[in-house]
Amino acid sequence: EAYYSNKGQFSVSVDAIQYPTYSFTVNNDAAKGTLTPQEPFKSAYKAGTQVRFTLDVIGNNRVQDIRFNGSTLTAINGVYTVTIGETNNVLDVLYYDIEPEPTYPLTVTNDPNKGTISPTISNSSYESGTTLSFGITTTEGYSVQQVLFNGVVVSPVGGFYTVTIAPLDNVLTIIYAHEGAGVAPESPPAEPEPPTPTLYSLSVSNNEDFGSLSFENPMQNAYEEGTTISFTIEPEEGYGIYEVLFNGEELVEENGVYTFTIVSTGNLLEIDYEELEPEDDPPQSSSSTSSSTTEDGGCSSTVSGSWLCGVAFIGAAMLLKKTKRKE
Repeated sequence: EAYYSNKGQFSVSVDAIQYPTYSFTVNNDAAKGTLTPQEPFKSAYKAGTQVRFTLDVIGNNRVQDIRFNGSTLTAINGVYTVTIGETNNVLDVLYYDIEPEPTYPLTVTNDPNKGTISPTISNSSYESGTTLSFGITTTEGYSVQQVLFNGVVVSPVGGFYTVTIAPLDNVLTIIYAHEGAGVAPESPPAEPEPPTPTLYSLSVSNNEDFGSLSFENPMQNAYEEGTTISFTIEPEEGYGIYEVLFNGEELVEENGVYTFTIVSTGNLLEIDYEELEPEDDPPQSSSSTSSSTTEDGGCSSTVSGSWLCGVAFIGAAMLLKKTKRKE
């Protein structure tokens, strides 16, 4: 620039002052969260510049940490602020994933020709514990007869029905009644079929060559847990019952009947037999009084009482002695 004075013209040259800038790097996964600065981010700033921004998390992600030059940031009224330092400045946004809450289906059974639900509740899935409130506007000629949720009657409060989603397949049923004369109201839906009971197999180990079993009720391949089974055993001739086991535990008969109860595991019935010893021939009776002697004074083979034979022998000897004395 040129200047004038009473001494003449002279010029002064002034250079613009250049302030140093420092880099600014942002590390953020845009698929997990969005950073919104109050002014567009720059790649470099003068030291001392304050940069402000907000953060919106996307989906099931959560913020683990926000660091600026290694230090954790804290938002004030939802706004984060960093001050550019005389270094390479780095902003890091860290996220972590969370498992989504499980959802459970809701099936709505409603005839729109007879009434409408407001607000609309359609077949969808919800988290357990979700509360749904609604009213029902009926078509002319119809009235609400019954509202069932998972089979339980729901009563209105202030004209609204309220249900809470349970951790199962939820069913909402609206039943209407026709207000015309002579028309029977709709029947509630049929009760669901009871669940099929779990059956457990029974194994029987028995050698029919040694004995047969007679069950109180016809045998089945499988039974419900807790079923009581009674039976008797008829051993074959020459055999007796040695042991009766159910799942390794000995059964004790009562009046000739064995009883056990089906359980959820095992169910093995085992019958063991033993061979009986043959009985000896009965001895000859010693009470017979018949006796005879041989011609020579001995006992015949037909004498069955040996003591009689002895008595006869002694008697014969005494008689012989008397005879000799007489001579």
